[in-house]
Amino acid sequence: MNVKRLTIQGFRNLDSVSIELGKFNVLIAFNNYGKSNVLRAIDFGARFLKASPREKYHLMAIKNFLPINKQNAGKDFLFDIEFITFFNSVEYIIKYKYSFTWIQGEGEGRKITSENLQVKRNEKKQQFRSLIKRDGIKALYLSSPNGRCDSKLPIEDDELLLNKLELIGTLFYQEILEKINNINLKINSSLDMDSLFGRIDLSPKVPDNQLDIDEFSSVSKFIYHLKSIHPDRFSILLDAIYSLLPNVEQIEPVEIDFNESSSLGDEGDIPFSIPDKIYEIRIKERTNNQATSIRLLSSGSQRIIHILCMAMSAQMCKVPLVAFEELENSIHPSLLQRLLIILDSLAEDVKILLTSHSPYLLQYLDIKNFYFGIPNDDNLAMFQRISGKAKEKKLVRDALELELSLGEYIFDLFLESKEEPEILQQYMHA
Repeated sequence: MNVKRLTIQGFRNLDSVSIELGKFNVLIAFNNYGKSNVLRAIDFGARFLKASPREKYHLMAIKNFLPINKQNAGKDFLFDIEFITFFNSVEYIIKYKYSFTWIQGEGEGRKITSENLQVKRNEKKQQFRSLIKRDGIKALYLSSPNGRCDSKLPIEDDELLLNKLELIGTLFYQEILEKINNINLKINSSLDMDSLFGRIDLSPKVPDNQLDIDEFSSVSKFIYHLKSIHPDRFSILLDAIYSLLPNVEQIEPVEIDFNESSSLGDEGDIPFSIPDKIYEIRIKERTNNQATSIRLLSSGSQRIIHILCMAMSAQMCKVPLVAFEELENSIHPSLLQRLLIILDSLAEDVKILLTSHSPYLLQYLDIKNFYFGIPNDDNLAMFQRISGKAKEKKLVRDALELELSLGEYIFDLFLESKEEPEILQQYMHA
């Protein structure tokens, strides 16, 4: 699945944010603007797809996510995704979106208000064809290849037609329904490193060969099983870590089974043994005389390892998009370009979305994939990008006149825009 565009609206202080996705994509904005809200909204929108009706009913009432800004209060939540995929060995463009009303007043609202699914061959002169059309309580779908999208299906306020149609199991576009229902987008935020690397594992689950990092109780367990199941990929991960953390010279994942090491317990046969394991990563640093726990590394170094594991897992599990908050905070500026190159290699087929406080990343990435949060009096998060080749050329000329690099010039414009938004606005899409 190749995700081309994501649009979300009606979430916290977000009005409407649409992102056309290249390989690397960057949201640039000041603190407390709304960058994290964009990632939360994308994650929420994808999770809502998979939730049961009962779960959807509760998700539509999460107060921390309600749009309560004066300019977007009461606005429906919208999740809109466009992607390219193969169906019956033919490449198709798929557009799917849904919206719902948040909880209102004394339990009012909480209704899915619209839903649309359109497809077309990824060829010139092809037209989109509707497979699902829903407006309020009226839900229609295409039941046969040669028919029209006019077959009716009873639907509840907390049900998506997409989910209900997948259960039918006989529609000719079943594969498309399954792809959307199983969309897996990974969002990385600032997390507690002890919880990432030090949880005791009470799950007897045997991981599958895809190694989805979200299915593991800790990153340490993921790395341990990566070495066991995919030693070649484990070697690639080690090379990446050594390249970015030059003081680290050895890494060894270990599994400690307390049941095997303890003599306490009942004698004789028991029908089930409660699993009680911990997974640890032992790190030998060049300047230390012995190996220590990964938890003694700096939080930035631990986060780099987590980011690399997420990228590798995303590639193995064919995740279409992975997002990282403030990537540059994890690493010394001199190594940032190397980290981007490594992420590109580890997650070769995965789109990457980054958030940042600073246009510093402009030195290494294409400016057309940068979305700038322009300050405004309404405190709405609205992200815009440079408006085409002509405005890009103007930016370059203006920078040269001041004898600045493009990155330095935009950095200055960005800082000045906090007081005078029109300074940067002149280069943006209307």
